[in-house]
Amino acid sequence: MYHTSQECHFPFNTRMKTSTAIVKNRSVSCKFGEKASMIPFFLAVLVVSQWNSAAAFQPQQHQRQQQRLANERSESLQLQLTSDNKESVTPVNPSRRSFLSRTATIGTACATAASSFLLVPPTPAYAASGAGDLKFVQSPSGLEWADAKVGSGAVKQTGEIAAVDYVMSTSGARYGAKIYSTADKNAPYRWTLGDGSTIAGLEQAVVGGDGIEPMRPGGIRRVIIPGNLAYASLGKQGNADECQVGKGVGPIPPTGDAFEEYQRFKNIYCNPNRPYQPDLVMDIKLYGKRAN
Repeated sequence: MYHTSQECHFPFNTRMKTSTAIVKNRSVSCKFGEKASMIPFFLAVLVVSQWNSAAAFQPQQHQRQQQRLANERSESLQLQLTSDNKESVTPVNPSRRSFLSRTATIGTACATAASSFLLVPPTPAYAASGAGDLKFVQSPSGLEWADAKVGSGAVKQTGEIAAVDYVMSTSGARYGAKIYSTADKNAPYRWTLGDGSTIAGLEQAVVGGDGIEPMRPGGIRRVIIPGNLAYASLGKQGNADECQVGKGVGPIPPTGDAFEEYQRFKNIYCNPNRPYQPDLVMDIKLYGKRAN
C-alpha cells in the first residue's frame, strides 16, 4: 500500500492549519482556509474510493472467469467405452459443427471395441462417406444401415417380443444431434414385432427384409431412417395428441424424468409447422430373451 497527498481547502474563517483525512489506507493532506471550496476534497475522496472498489472487483472477476473456463472444460463431450457394453456420456449443448468434429472418431473406436454401444453422429452425408469403418448400405425403401457388431443366435420373428437399447438422434438439429438414449436411463425399449406400435424403420432394422439383413442378439446396428419409415404421421396437423408414449407409434421419449428430451423430440418430429422432418438416426443394440 502507498499514500497519496492532495492539497484541498475548507471554507472556515480560521488560521491556516493542516489536517489529514485517512480514506481507505490513503492519506489526503488538507489545509483549512478562508472562503475555499470543499469540492476538491470530496472529489479526492470519491476518486480514492472508486479506485479501491475497482481493485477489489478485479480478483472477483478473475475468479469468475477461471470458474467459467473450468465449467466449459468439464462440460466437454466425454465418451467412455466400457467392458460391460454401456456408454458413459457427459453431454453439453454443442454447436452442430463442433458436435460433428467430436463424433468423427467414434466409428474408429467402435471398430476396436465393437461390443460397446454407439453414440450418435451426424448426417447422411457422414454415413455415406463410410467414416469410421462403418459401411452403410441403402435399401430400396431408403433406409440406410451398417453393423458395428454382428450378433449371434436366432433372429427375431413376427409375434415375438423384441428388446433394444437405442440412442436416438437426428440428421438435422441446431443444438446437437442427440435426442434420447434408453441406455442413459437403463430402460430398454420393448414391443411385440408386427403389432404396429413401433415405427417401420426400427422394426425393419431388427427383423430385416427389403435387402436388409436381420439383427441377431448382441448385435449393434446404426440406421438412418427416412421420414416415411419414422414419424411422418406425427408431424401432420391434428396429430399432436399422438405424440405421447402409448398413443402414437414408438419409440417416443417419456415425459417424466426425460422431459427435456421429449420436448426436443416433439419440436423436431411432432411439429406441423416444420417444413420438413430430418432423417432419424438410431443406434440399436438388440438383446436376447432377457434384457438388462
